Amino acid sequence: MAEENLRKALKDFGLTDLEVEIYLLLSKHGASNGADVAHSLRKDKAQIFRTLKNLQTKGFVEATLEVPTRFAPVAFKKVLESTIKAKKDEAARIED
Repeated sequence: MAEENLRKALKDFGLTDLEVEIYLLLSKHGASNGADVAHSLRKDKAQIFRTLKNLQTKGFVEATLEVPTRFAPVAFKKVLESTIKAKKDEAARIED
């Protein structure tokens, strides 16, 4: 998928600009710790860690158990499948 199309799809899923930037960075470069992400994007570490936690909650990244914690992107296909399933489940609940 072209980066612009992926960027638009991620925004359609409700991700912020920073969340999109972090997800794309991790997708390109693989798992990374928060400090490295902050350095790469030239952003405040605290802001990056909060955003990584938000991405984890939304299911876009997974955290490792190592120290320091590294964050890895969830494959876009898997994110898409889980989002579709969640929307179908929500529609079924509304129908009932």
